Amino acid sequence: MAGARLLWLITRRTVAERWPRLVGTIAAGALATGLLAGSSQFILQFATATDDVGGSEYATVSLVARPGDAPVRGPESGSGARVSAATVERVAALPGVAAAAGDAAVPADIVGAEGRVVAPPVGGGSHLRPWIAAPQLSPYALVAGRAPEAADEVVIDRQTARGGELRPGDVTVLMLPDEAVRVTVVGVVTVGDGDGSLSGLTVLTEPARVRRAAGLGDDWQALWVAAAPGTGQAALATRVGDVVADANPDAQVWVGTGAEVRASQRRTLAERAAQITTNLGMLALVGAFVGVFVLAGTFGTLARQRSRELALLLTVGMTPRQVRLLLRAEAVVVGLAAGLLGLLVGLGVARLLAASLAGTGLDTGGVGPQLGLAYLLPPLAAGLLISWSASARPAWRASLAPPVESLAASSADPSGRSRRRLVAALPVLAMAGMFVALSFLARREDPTPEGVTSAGAAAILAGLLLLSALAVLGPYAVPPLGRLVGALAVMLRPDVGRMARAFIVRSPRRVAAAASLLMLTVALATVTWALVTSITEGRADRGTVAVRADLVVSTDGGSGLPASVAADVAAVAGVRESADLVRARTTVTDPIPPPRVRGRPTVVPPLAVTGGRGAAVATLVDLGAADPPVSRLTDGQIAVAADLAEAYDWPVGTRLTVQATAGVQSLEVVATYSPEARVMLGDALVTPATIRAIDPVAFVSAVLITGAEPVADGLREAVADVPTARIDPPRAYLTGPGGGLVFDPMLLYVFLGVAIVTALFGVATTLSLSVAERSHEFRVLGAVGATERQIQALVRWEAATVVVLGTGLGVTTALGVVRLAQFVTESDLIAARLPGYALPVIVLGAVAVTVLASVLPGRRAARALRNHGSTNNRPGSPSPPGLDQPPPSRYPATPVWVEARADRR
Repeated sequence: MAGARLLWLITRRTVAERWPRLVGTIAAGALATGLLAGSSQFILQFATATDDVGGSEYATVSLVARPGDAPVRGPESGSGARVSAATVERVAALPGVAAAAGDAAVPADIVGAEGRVVAPPVGGGSHLRPWIAAPQLSPYALVAGRAPEAADEVVIDRQTARGGELRPGDVTVLMLPDEAVRVTVVGVVTVGDGDGSLSGLTVLTEPARVRRAAGLGDDWQALWVAAAPGTGQAALATRVGDVVADANPDAQVWVGTGAEVRASQRRTLAERAAQITTNLGMLALVGAFVGVFVLAGTFGTLARQRSRELALLLTVGMTPRQVRLLLRAEAVVVGLAAGLLGLLVGLGVARLLAASLAGTGLDTGGVGPQLGLAYLLPPLAAGLLISWSASARPAWRASLAPPVESLAASSADPSGRSRRRLVAALPVLAMAGMFVALSFLARREDPTPEGVTSAGAAAILAGLLLLSALAVLGPYAVPPLGRLVGALAVMLRPDVGRMARAFIVRSPRRVAAAASLLMLTVALATVTWALVTSITEGRADRGTVAVRADLVVSTDGGSGLPASVAADVAAVAGVRESADLVRARTTVTDPIPPPRVRGRPTVVPPLAVTGGRGAAVATLVDLGAADPPVSRLTDGQIAVAADLAEAYDWPVGTRLTVQATAGVQSLEVVATYSPEARVMLGDALVTPATIRAIDPVAFVSAVLITGAEPVADGLREAVADVPTARIDPPRAYLTGPGGGLVFDPMLLYVFLGVAIVTALFGVATTLSLSVAERSHEFRVLGAVGATERQIQALVRWEAATVVVLGTGLGVTTALGVVRLAQFVTESDLIAARLPGYALPVIVLGAVAVTVLASVLPGRRAARALRNHGSTNNRPGSPSPPGLDQPPPSRYPATPVWVEARADRR
């Protein structure tokens, strides 16, 4: 008990005396923990938003019936056969039926008060549905306003009202697949027991308007039934199915319960949440890696700085185990402080994530911070774990150092190039090589997008391990680099140059510790910049080569352009040629390639299929050899991207069976077009009739235009009814929100930006501690004649070595990792491509950080040297007391300054 109290007293005193030096360490830990906390906070907000919209249109529905297969989410997932109004009336008359009504869902975008499309919550969709008046069947409960009574009146769910800042009486724009109309919001509802639906945003209007928008005539997509009290669902389902089958004798009929559809909706939402959690978790792990990397360096520097104090404690009877406990206890204090600050940082990171992902359909609906134990405990535990892990090796080294050597230790540090360091680096290098081999294996065994993703992830892991190995081996590179920098310094200032050369060469571990953190910072910045630039600009370069259009009309968010607006665009005076591109997603059911990975079937992801007039598309997009067959494209035919056809073995002549609204479609592959054309056209191209068979209510994603320059004025007038419409040159379209990027660059910027700032804190802290560590040595140099300017020059030349080593290794490693990812994924979009100003900016940033982190402490050391000298010059002045300031007699008899003077002689 007494020993524990003693350790606590020492820990408290150490933290209290050294807290200025621990601020940077705590800040770095807080940022690393903040990445984890921010991911956790966003996931919790996502889950809360799911609960808020956790209602369902099927909350009061007993049975759902429709011709066709079982729906995945609801009737909007498609069936070509319809339920007639007469069938609805016949079902309503069946015994045991309390109410029956037809239902339909049409994709629709509603514009909010700020002129932007209201983003669907938690990755769902946005649909126009009929208002159901029957109280036994309607899942909608008015909380404000009234029911719609005309085609230009709508009722919105509370989630839409909150996200778009809309209220009863507001006039806004409703964009449908066929037209954009002005509507008046007359009411706000809840859906089931939630503010919205699990499937997304809900907009309600009078039934005839929904059927007209869906092109149903007098029919419906599905039938809803409410059972009377005491009626058995199984028997009622049989009777309802018989009625629907009689009206559709050639179609299969599906009858299910509302509970089954609700369960399907929740499964879809859970899968979406799991995918988001996985993606954010991978990025958060990068932050955790940076945190361990940074804290390990700073804890190691702190332990070396306290080597004399720890040696005295060992000399007076403290055991090595107690020394380890002392250092780990200090790490616990740092971890708790970092965890608490990380909670605050996490709230900011979550806001950045919510803002950057809202436009991708992952809007959390304005849900506020979630401050329960599920958020508070994991970041605190992560802070403790990161600090505890980072302090393990420094604590072990400090406890095993011989006290006599520590008390007599000079600035020389031969341990930086010990054989143990080389042995420790070899397993890390071996693991990096293993992941490189796994990346090649994954790409060779599975050339599908899933295999490409696995290969890229393995390449990135190999890069992180390589950075770790280089950090361990860094001291081996310091002596030759120090001699090179020292030679340059000797040419400029011989007196300082010789000191600087000896200063750097004799302390490789100290210099390498700061350089490794700078290397990590530079590598993260370079990889992020190269990936975002190569994917966005490379994709734009590739697509621009194939596009012959002058302008592209699209939308800034939302589903796309209504067909009537696209027709108005094509009719603008001065437009010579136009092509409407209608984008939909479909699934290929046959042929599926044989398994390439043993025990795992090949998965063909849904294809992004574009519909357009073949002749117009061939005119406005360079398809290469596919131009002639595409210009003659007819219904029942499909052109496929060449790289996709090669990956799945779909040569010309193959018949693909794809899912469509009316069941399945059999399409013959008649051409394969270039990867450049794929950027604009997606995975496959079909005729307008075929795309409407796949999805009859799909929006126009873009309109390609050729025409004279003044045509832009007419285009702006044609799209005036669509507030989110935009008119861009092809390159601006491809790099904009409508260009079809598969990821949001802002997500990378948020995570890796915080990770880079974390590493910068580590660089600053390590360099500052490194200068403070040499305060005694500076006093010895002053005692033998060194001036303040010479001391500052020493610090600057050592900082130059840190910049050269850290920047060189960081840039080289980063470009190597990007090249590896490009090689294993065989992707032309991934390249070691940086803007011309990128490398100068990175180098200047590294120089600035290093100078600010080392020169200012160097000036403080020089001032301390002056003050120390003036104090000791007074008669009878005592030597500075304390463990941190031992008397000069404990220093070696031949300091660096004397060696430098000997070299000069």
